[in-house]
Parts: sequence; C-alpha cells; structure tokens
Amino acid sequence: MKKRLIIICVVIIIGILIYILYPKKKINYTTGRVEAIEVDVATKYSGRVIKIYKDEGDFVKKGELLLEIDRRELEALKQETEKRLKSLYFEKKSLEAQIKNLKEDVKRTRKLEEEGAVPEREYERMKTKLSSLQYKLKALEENIESLRKILERLNIQEEETEIRSPITGVVLEKNIETGELTKPGFPLFTIANLDTLYVYAFLPQKEIYDLKTGKTVKVVPHTGKKIEFKGEVVWISDEAEFTPKNIITPDEKALLVFKFKVKVINRENLLKPGMTVSVYYK
Repeated sequence: MKKRLIIICVVIIIGILIYILYPKKKINYTTGRVEAIEVDVATKYSGRVIKIYKDEGDFVKKGELLLEIDRRELEALKQETEKRLKSLYFEKKSLEAQIKNLKEDVKRTRKLEEEGAVPEREYERMKTKLSSLQYKLKALEENIESLRKILERLNIQEEETEIRSPITGVVLEKNIETGELTKPGFPLFTIANLDTLYVYAFLPQKEIYDLKTGKTVKVVPHTGKKIEFKGEVVWISDEAEFTPKNIITPDEKALLVFKFKVKVINRENLLKPGMTVSVYYK
C-alpha cells in the first residue's frame, strides 16, 4: 500500500514539474465583430411606387426586380418627344434637298452673271437665300440634338422605374411601401451579401509580427455552441491606434493595437452581421 502511495506521489510531482518546466504553448486570440458588405439601393428620380416584389429577409439575385415605379407620365413625354423628332427629321431632309438644289442654281447663276446674262443683284439675292437656308438648317440640327439628349435622359429615367438588385444577397431593410413617393438618393432597400462575411478585430502591438496577410486563422462565434470557421487575413492596418473600449485582447493592458480584417466563408449561413467572435491566430 505504501509503495503504491509513493508511486502516485512521484507521478504527481513529475506532472507538476513537467507543467512548470514545459508550459503549454500560448494560444493568442482577440475578439472582433462580424460585418457584411451592405449596399443601399436608391433611385435618382422621384416617382410613385406601384409594386414591390421583395421584403426584408428575402434572398435576391443580382439584377432581380425589387420594385416598380409608375412610368405613365414618362411614356407620354417620350411619345411626344419622339413625334417631335420625327417631324424635325422630315423637315431637315426637305431643307437639305432645297439647299442642294439652290447650290446648283447659285453656281449656274454665277456663270450667267459672269457672262452678263443676268444682273449681279440676282446672283447676290440667291446667295443670300442660300445662306438663310443654311442658317435655318444649322438651327434645326441643334434642335434635333437637344431633343435627342432629352430622349436619352427619358430612356435612362424610364429604366430607373424598375429598381433591380445590384448584388446577390439578402434584403436587410425595406424602407418604402406601395403608393409612396420615392425621393432621389433615399435608400429604398439595404442588401447584404451574407455568403462572404468579414471580421474586424484588433491585434496588440507586441503580437504584430505573428500575423501576416494570407494567414489562416480560426474564428469562433460567441453563441454558446461549438462552432468554428476558417478565415483568411486579407488586410492589416499600417497604423497603430489606441485600444477601443469594447475590445478584448490577450493583453488587456495593451495601449496600442493594429486593426485587421478576416475574410470568412459563411457556411450554412451560421454567422450573422453584428455577431462578436474570437479570432485565434497562433
């Protein structure tokens, strides 16, 4: 019995010595916050919403229709502008034909005037008429160009009556209802790509050489469940800053820290924007 007790004591002492002499490798970590790339969807024009296709929490693909704005006034204005343009093009064609014929007449009259067959004032009269028609054509072409620009803007504005998602993601916010008027620049939807998220965290100054861009780190959300993700460090700040009050680092007394960014593939949509996580980097 004594022998067994001595053996147990020896084992315990050896264990204590091993623990003291060979400490565990320190695992460095810091805390961070999960963020998503969010896009505010707005329009440059004012109009009344006639139909909404997506709501908060809905998944959307890039280019998918989110809502429609009443376009009836735009369509009427477009038709009027196109009709006016058509009339001006016809007038331009007729005027160009007149100028072409008059140029021939001026050329012929000039020859007759040199031969003394017609008075000089007739030649000058025809030259004046030609100049007048050419001036009229120039003014007409300027009007046509002006109407073409108006029509181009109307086409762009008409495209804006169909608000489409600029990215593939999830609708986080919907700030408009059917029947309301849109305001230029006012966010109608906020959409986020939740497939790839980013963690922003802070590294103590004394640990700065333990982290490099491209390094794989472990990201563990503070959810109470044993879930972890692999992340890739994609950015480290070149400038130190004072430790934010809401950040926990391995050295709580660290005054200076470096902000860094970790890219995480959000498998099964388990991570959510705003979550706090631990980032293990050594």
